[in-house]
Amino acid sequence: LHQLRGRVGRGEAKSYFILVSDTKSEKAKQRLVSVKNSNNGYEIAEADLIQRGPGDLLSDNGVIRQHGQSSLLLAGNCKDIKLISLASGMAKKVLEQDPTLEKKEHLGIKKKVIDIIHKNMNTVN
Repeated sequence: LHQLRGRVGRGEAKSYFILVSDTKSEKAKQRLVSVKNSNNGYEIAEADLIQRGPGDLLSDNGVIRQHGQSSLLLAGNCKDIKLISLASGMAKKVLEQDPTLEKKEHLGIKKKVIDIIHKNMNTVN
C-alpha cells in the first residue's frame, strides 16, 4: 500500500487516491487507516512494518518476496531501527575490510552466516 500511495500526486496534474474495502479484519483496517492518514510513503511503510513485522526474504520461482515474521532474534521491529542501522553500518565496514570473512576475528560471523544459510536452505531456490 505504501508503494501505491507514494505514486499518487507525483506529477503536475491533480490526482486522486480512492481506496475501498469491505474487510472485517482489524489488522487490515489499521493498515488502511495508515494510508488514509498520511501521504508520506516512508511513514506508511513504517506503520506497515510495525503492524506486519519485517518478515524474511524467500525465493519463490526466482522472485524474492517478503513473508511472515522475521527469524532474526536480535532485532525485529521499529523500536530497533537505530540498532539495525548501527549493525548494518558495522557489517558494511567488516565486509569492506574482509569480504570473505577469512580473518580470525570474523570466523564466528562467517560460521553463523553459514549456519543460517543451511538452516534456511529449504526456502532458497
